[in-house]
Amino acid sequence: MNWKSWKNETAGAIKRVEAVDLFRFLVLFFMIQGHLFRAYLLPAVRQAHWYLIHETLHGMVAPGFLFSAGFTAFLSFHNKRQNYIHLDRAFFKRLRRILFVIAIGYWIHLPFFSLRKTLWQISQGRAGEFFKTDILQCIGVGLLLFTIIAVVLKNEKIVALVSLLAGALFFLLPATVKHIHLHPAIDPYFNTDISLFPIFPWAGFLFLGVVTAAVQQTGKTTALGIAEDHAAINREMSAAHPG
Repeated sequence: MNWKSWKNETAGAIKRVEAVDLFRFLVLFFMIQGHLFRAYLLPAVRQAHWYLIHETLHGMVAPGFLFSAGFTAFLSFHNKRQNYIHLDRAFFKRLRRILFVIAIGYWIHLPFFSLRKTLWQISQGRAGEFFKTDILQCIGVGLLLFTIIAVVLKNEKIVALVSLLAGALFFLLPATVKHIHLHPAIDPYFNTDISLFPIFPWAGFLFLGVVTAAVQQTGKTTALGIAEDHAAINREMSAAHPG
């Protein structure tokens, strides 16, 4: 597909995938349920065997959030590709939402409800907790990286392949990148000893969602093409043998 055909594409309708909506609901439900259990169950109850199984299962909540974020990000790119080409108002609205998610992640870790006190603590080098990356920063930065890839590459197949490579690198390189030291505000994104959710390896789950959505859309396109070909053959046969 050349640039002109890309440029002339009209806005696609928002196509939701019900299975993904259900998955996101279940992940959100189990996140809330898990927090309630950890907050209100007695310590003796949390030592039971079933609770260990409960905690193991709840270890899939964060990957589930990241996976669904990546899946829906690719669907947005697939349905609204012209936004990523023209960089129009809708694109920058989405970009603001991503930056807002990152900002909320930092806001949760504010040491004070005072900008002056917070900036003073940062200037004194005592902002370790504030700079730690949580799930929201991980999701936001992962979506930001995917958005950059989509804007630069534009072609869906190439975006999917680069996302596959990016996801593999996020999973394979945590031990290597944890030794990177650039700035106190940047290092937590690479170091598992500093943050609970650094982008290595956690953003890999987001890009796994991107690749899964790309495969799902390719399968739908192939199935639609086969159905159309079958319908065309039936029409031709009906025209050749009327009655």
